Amino acid sequence: MIHPRLSNLTSLQLLDLSNNSFYGQLHLDFSHLSLLRNINLARNSINGTIPVGLSRCYHLEEIYFDHNKLMGNLPSELGYLSRLRILDVAANNLTGVIPPTFENLTSLTVLRLARNNFFAKISNELGHHLHNLQTLQLSENWFDGKIPYSIYNISSLIYLSLTQNMLVGDLPTDMDLALPNLAELHLAENQLEGPIPSSLSNASQIQFLDFSSNQFQESVPLLGNLKNLRILHLGLNNLSSTTKLNLQGTMPNSLGELQQLQRLLVDNNMLSGEIPDIFSNLKRLFQLTMGYNQFSGRIPKSIGECQKLKTLGLMQNRLSGSIPNEVFRLPEMIEMYLARNELSCSLPAIVGNLELLEVLDASNNKLSGNIPATIGSKLILNISFNDLEGNKISSVVVTEAAGKLRIPTCLTKSKSNWRSPLSLGCCSPKTRKRGGTNSMTPLFKALPPKISYSAIQLATNDFSAENLIGKGGFVSVYEGVLRNGKNGVTTTFAVKVIDLEKGEASENFNAECEVLRNIRHRNLVKVITSCSSIDRRVEVKALVMEFMSNSNLEKWLYPEDTDSGLALNLI
Repeated sequence: MIHPRLSNLTSLQLLDLSNNSFYGQLHLDFSHLSLLRNINLARNSINGTIPVGLSRCYHLEEIYFDHNKLMGNLPSELGYLSRLRILDVAANNLTGVIPPTFENLTSLTVLRLARNNFFAKISNELGHHLHNLQTLQLSENWFDGKIPYSIYNISSLIYLSLTQNMLVGDLPTDMDLALPNLAELHLAENQLEGPIPSSLSNASQIQFLDFSSNQFQESVPLLGNLKNLRILHLGLNNLSSTTKLNLQGTMPNSLGELQQLQRLLVDNNMLSGEIPDIFSNLKRLFQLTMGYNQFSGRIPKSIGECQKLKTLGLMQNRLSGSIPNEVFRLPEMIEMYLARNELSCSLPAIVGNLELLEVLDASNNKLSGNIPATIGSKLILNISFNDLEGNKISSVVVTEAAGKLRIPTCLTKSKSNWRSPLSLGCCSPKTRKRGGTNSMTPLFKALPPKISYSAIQLATNDFSAENLIGKGGFVSVYEGVLRNGKNGVTTTFAVKVIDLEKGEASENFNAECEVLRNIRHRNLVKVITSCSSIDRRVEVKALVMEFMSNSNLEKWLYPEDTDSGLALNLI
């Protein structure tokens, strides 16, 4: 712990104990540290509450308490630190509301409250008083209501993130007028709706726009003036191509003018029509995902001019015709997803020239002809459910449910004849991106990077009755124990297997995926990943979930009914 005797250093101006292993509560007497200007305790294991006495350090300019285990509310007294420029308490267990006194922090340039449990509406007064704010990060909390209009009037803002809250409502049509310096705008994973304002095109400094996982409607906006835009993420919304505003068809041609664009994601919407041939100027594009829409027509040849392209996702559309040879000449291509379209061509021999290509999924199309002999053995290839001919190849079943749940999937190679249903599925531990890195869920740290379907069978003793936890109308839940041979660690998880022989099981499974995708709560069992495969010509679908060692809620609510055998045993 941090020793209280540090309070005796009455001339201290800078206290930096960041990136250590300090734990316990803060017992410093801050009334003795009145000259302190900068305190940095970030990335430790400090718990307890933020000391109210910190407000007695009237000269404080910077506070870094992020990535600890602090609890309780933000002290309202901090709002009287008139010289405070930076307040970072992200990644803790803080709760409550943003104190109204924070409106007094007129010198504040950085306010980071992300990854806590703050709730209620964001005060409209913040934007009226914090005129020097450059970074506002309120993501991964429980803020609800509408985004205060005053936030869009903070002309000094460079970075604004409200991702993963419960915010609702439309965006203002003139939100660009007071954001001349805005470089990054993150509004993903909320419940925002209405059109995405085309006026954003006038916020010329924007480099990063993430509006994904909302309920935005109407068309893809005209953003051709955003010459500095590098990332545009509009996936998982309700965008369509049928509104009166979209006069150019399915996608604005102006997107082809964004020469700095590196990532373009519009997957999981309701976009239709032909994909415009607008990609010839996007020389820096390395990720293009347009899957799970209703695009028709041919794959644009100009995609073949995106020489930096690494990931191409066009799965589950209505694309037809041949795959342009230009696409198979992209030197840095790593992943190509073309499954579930109406492509009707043969695979060219040049596909074997893509030395970096790791995954090619062209399953469920109308491909014909021979399988090129040039395809390397290291390539993960899925060309099942086509009319191809050839020798045995490395193949994989691509998980469907993972896309519905927005959880990761992995691909596993196995020798299999393309004519036969493939008896493979796979699972991978759930990861969540935080601060640019992937951190594995602690419960599953013992899991290897990839778990095969056969490993799940082994972990559940081939889904034996002894491992059965409970049964429902069309599901069975099993306990699985995975043993890591390298270090002897065992990890327990639950596998929910869907009985697809029941009439409405598949529809119910899809509905459950949709519900789990849109609901999150600390008391709900987390879905780690999903499996979807064909085993001995029988389709298999399953969800891998956290194992609740203390049984289910029903047992604790109704113990007598459970003991009598009259209650359903559910998870």
